[in-house]
Amino acid sequence: MHCEDKDFDELLPNLIDNAMVLLATRPGSKVVAEAIGRGGAKERRRVLKSMKGHALQLLTHRDAYLAIMRLVEVTDDTVALQKGLLAELCDETVQEKFAANPSLEDEKEEDDNEKGDEASAHSVPLAQVALHNNGSKLLLRLLAPANTKYQGPEELGTMERPSASSKKDPSRRRQEVLAFLREGLESACVQHARILLMSRSGCSVVVEVIRMWRSAAVIEAVAAAAAGPGESEDEPMYDHSIAHHALKKILHAEAGGDGDGEARGEGEGTDDAMEVENPTGGIDNEDEDEDEDEELKPVDEDEEGEGDEDEEDDGGTMAAADEDDTERADPSAFATALVQSAGEGKGLAGWCDSNRGAFVVHALLQVPAAEKGVVAQLKKHAKKLTAKAKTSNGAKLVLAHVKGGKTGK
Repeated sequence: MHCEDKDFDELLPNLIDNAMVLLATRPGSKVVAEAIGRGGAKERRRVLKSMKGHALQLLTHRDAYLAIMRLVEVTDDTVALQKGLLAELCDETVQEKFAANPSLEDEKEEDDNEKGDEASAHSVPLAQVALHNNGSKLLLRLLAPANTKYQGPEELGTMERPSASSKKDPSRRRQEVLAFLREGLESACVQHARILLMSRSGCSVVVEVIRMWRSAAVIEAVAAAAAGPGESEDEPMYDHSIAHHALKKILHAEAGGDGDGEARGEGEGTDDAMEVENPTGGIDNEDEDEDEDEELKPVDEDEEGEGDEDEEDDGGTMAAADEDDTERADPSAFATALVQSAGEGKGLAGWCDSNRGAFVVHALLQVPAAEKGVVAQLKKHAKKLTAKAKTSNGAKLVLAHVKGGKTGK
């Protein structure tokens, strides 16, 4: 902020009172975020009151989301935060109010062609937030605070600025907020797994929800979606340019057991396909179809016959918000569910017909609890795999593992 602390403090009451007007621009949102951090409980309650009824609109705005992220980051009174802001995101019957500032109205036109699962997902507030480039950052900040790839430098600078008036331990504050959002987040992932998996921001939320709580219902829904169609009946989900990354990340976590995302035999490297930053530091997927080839280029599995897969996970937490949670699924539950889902369709050998699908199968082979059964299933199709391995690096890795228990690295 290009303002002396004393001068800023003098302006604080006016900034708080005009927060909704300031949120229409990036500089204004940064000023409001700073005011939230410097203000006390009284000022934050006033901001909460002005934002009530606009949570979804603000979180899915180009700039305003930054102030909400900061508000959630520093507010000690999580009960007031839940009642005044977050409850709207968990209520599918909420009808959003008109904006206090007309500049905050959504600039995007309604898509008359939107229908089916996609239209259904956009009617659920939390699913809508998860699918949005900016809105998802709040969820990802809560689910995986240690993963700096989900936010850009500008956002991290805003979130990590100390707030002298916040006394509660940050991890406790985060746990309380997550406990409130958990049911809604898991429900959104179960009901809209297919749509979320095909979105860069959405699939990141799905991956982190599974890591955080290991919900059996979410795991089963994602596994079922993985064996189903992607954007069309001709494109299976495991071959989708975005979704297959999410499937591998979940499997790598189960294979490693420690959440570092590096499966047995996997090489070192980075896979940022789900965290594509725009110039302002955000996750950019507004035009993901246009930029998809360029953004995914470092991941060689998207091209048959060239290169090997180098992937390291993004460091998301595997810890549950509640250590005493007894509802966590088995450590290899997703691998087991995926094998079952694949068996109801083409089978895992059929997945290897595509290079991306073969890399998903290779990740599945790294999960100890599933490895033996998957190898036995694939050995029946060794001839087919041998032929496919001539043109597909994914199939080549799978075949090497099936033949000798090696990863092909």
